[in-house]
Amino acid sequence: RKPAWIGPALITAYLALFAWVCVATTTVFGDRPLSAYLWAKEHPDSIRATQNLAATNVMQGQPLTAYELVSSFSDRRPREVGLAVQSLQLACVAGKAKEKLAMLKDWPDRLRSGELNAIVCDSFEKMAKMTMDGLCNGIDDEDLHWVAAQLRLNPRIVAAREVGYCLHDMQAMLYFNARDFEMTMEHLEAAFGYRKYW
Repeated sequence: RKPAWIGPALITAYLALFAWVCVATTTVFGDRPLSAYLWAKEHPDSIRATQNLAATNVMQGQPLTAYELVSSFSDRRPREVGLAVQSLQLACVAGKAKEKLAMLKDWPDRLRSGELNAIVCDSFEKMAKMTMDGLCNGIDDEDLHWVAAQLRLNPRIVAAREVGYCLHDMQAMLYFNARDFEMTMEHLEAAFGYRKYW
């Protein structure tokens, strides 16, 4: 016959272990920087994990770390157009835009023929707004128009009407900000040309 204290002791041990697991899980998933780091470490080839860690780095005031992370990942995945555009956008935040743009201008086929990633529009839009607000040293409107023109040479982007719309729409905004109303209208018409097929 087992001693009477074994049952309560096992229940107490189980509850203590359960409580520890709950606290540990809450600590990891409740701590965004830690969970982002662990996700990226466990899945080093995941675009989403890398982008999540980069976003966390920016929120923690480490834009250079975010830029280096995405830029390095982008260099390992040169066919991913979204990563190339996102690394340029993060270069604005990190003060490295001029050198990153020079790298893209030396290798425009990266934009013209790579695989489409959903981050293209989001990154281009953020970069355009930063440029209009004077927050992207080393990149001006003409540089952004060049990036958009290269992207529109990519058949995958031409086929993705939402991206074509987004690029023309942001270019219209850039031209409007520069008070070039003729080019503003040209790009708005092109943007709505994409939208009518949705």
